[in-house]
Amino acid sequence: MDWKSLSQKEIEDWVNNPSKKEKYKYKGHSFKPLRGVGKQYCTTCGLVAIRTKITEWCIDKGCNYDDHPQYKQKVRSLTGGKI
Repeated sequence: MDWKSLSQKEIEDWVNNPSKKEKYKYKGHSFKPLRGVGKQYCTTCGLVAIRTKITEWCIDKGCNYDDHPQYKQKVRSLTGGKI
């Protein structure tokens, strides 16, 4: 796609369109222990491993778990409908 052939409005729509979100691609966590708490957190995304069903699912999906196509569905089902 040649960006010079697009109008300014087309460029803004393409950049700001939430449906054009980047597809999910696995990226692993890098956990580090929290001192005095007994839990670990990811230094990249900030996820705290608190051993609940939803955090276990997020750990399995990697740092960009919120880009996963099933993310909203899993949050609703594993947290009792809260998102």
